[in-house]
Amino acid sequence: MNYQKLIDKFGIDEYYMKVLEELAELSVAVTHYRLNKCSKEDLATEIADVIIQTEKLCALDNSDMFKLVLEHYQKKKINLKRIVGEKI
Repeated sequence: MNYQKLIDKFGIDEYYMKVLEELAELSVAVTHYRLNKCSKEDLATEIADVIIQTEKLCALDNSDMFKLVLEHYQKKKINLKRIVGEKI
């Protein structure tokens, strides 16, 4: 999907506010899920929203941000495996 078209349509400032809004909604959903105040479906919806916003962040400047994010993701996953003693 060409997220740049959405960003161009609504504006960069509006977009940044949307990112913050979705992150806040996920924070609330995690808390509610932990307290049995929302369903797994509700939590999944908020996670999906944050994934979409993250993809849009990676597309902002048409750079190699997504590649950079994946590199950091892989490093962090390896570190987590080390912490729990899993084979790398």
